[in-house]
Amino acid sequence: MNDRPGGGAGRGRRLSEWWRAQRMEAVNTDLAPGWYRTRARRRALAAASVALTLAGAAVILVLEFADAGGPAVWALLAALVTVVLLQCATFSLLNIGTRGLTGLPERSLDERQLAERNRAGSLAHRISTVLLFGAFLGLCAGLAVSGGNGTAVPPGTAIAAMYLLAMVHMQLPAVVAAWRLPDAPVDEDADD
Repeated sequence: MNDRPGGGAGRGRRLSEWWRAQRMEAVNTDLAPGWYRTRARRRALAAASVALTLAGAAVILVLEFADAGGPAVWALLAALVTVVLLQCATFSLLNIGTRGLTGLPERSLDERQLAERNRAGSLAHRISTVLLFGAFLGLCAGLAVSGGNGTAVPPGTAIAAMYLLAMVHMQLPAVVAAWRLPDAPVDEDADD
């Protein structure tokens, strides 16, 4: 490793600091504040995030039954790309709306934010556990109904399940934080 000034270690540290500063600036920028300013709007964004995740999984499942190479496949792929882009936008707005509560490093947050982050993460973990246990029970029930006769899970179903798991794992802490976060206190000095 090169520890000289201007060497590899210094460059990595500068890059890390630059990236942290960019993330701090991004979450503290009021980009489209109408989308997340109030608790009701943050909750609507959180619900949209969940709906988009389910829509993405549904598109993947439908793709499994589409005629390979047909126009329906291209339309479904376009729909999937659209859903993923909307998910990225929604997730970004959730992070901005919560001021990076779940996305920033701990050293960038104050004690109140860290406590709220821990509560949101804990609740998200419990929700994920229930969802995973439900999926496990569903799989067991499916195997019991089929008699366990070697019925394979269709590839589209497996991909949709993995997509759901990945999106839930990534987005649920931000969704929970946005859902729980109260409105900012009204600035009484603003009227003066």
